[in-house]
Amino acid sequence: MCEHEPASTLATMDTLRRLEREVLRGPEYFNDWAVTDAFATKVLKKMWKHNPALAPTILAWSWDETTSLWHRRCGIVAFVSYWKEKDVSALPDDFAYKIVDACEANLLAAPRERFAQTGTAWVTRYALACRDADVRAHALRMVTKHSDVWTTEAKKSLVEQLTRDLSTATRILELK
Repeated sequence: MCEHEPASTLATMDTLRRLEREVLRGPEYFNDWAVTDAFATKVLKKMWKHNPALAPTILAWSWDETTSLWHRRCGIVAFVSYWKEKDVSALPDDFAYKIVDACEANLLAAPRERFAQTGTAWVTRYALACRDADVRAHALRMVTKHSDVWTTEAKKSLVEQLTRDLSTATRILELK
């Protein structure tokens, strides 16, 4: 889709709403993590990067408990590279905090679901390792607040980027 459609025509609110209505809420096109993550990182990311006004709408999907696990996962995974992006200045100043909050919402919508855990951990690990100390602290508060929810698999994923902060990594791995 992204290879055949220019970003200027793809990255519109009309296209985003149509994709949500006809694809994400439509028949079971999205029924596993691979399709979901590829769509989120290749299509949705391209859309919000070209048109940052779309980012809040995409992120809001993670709070919608009436949608599927995969739809909510798209809402956060589209931002997995947010902390690696060179320029996110067109997004609201508090957007990094909103991503962490969206991860929490996604986790709590299905706390025992493996793919809610792994998607949330995948995105949150970059918040835990980002340059902004306040965002790191916000992410750590979210992780520790839900210490009783995280699986071992998710905790291992959460600490994957914490190579310089071994005390935080140890603290997360020891959560009960």
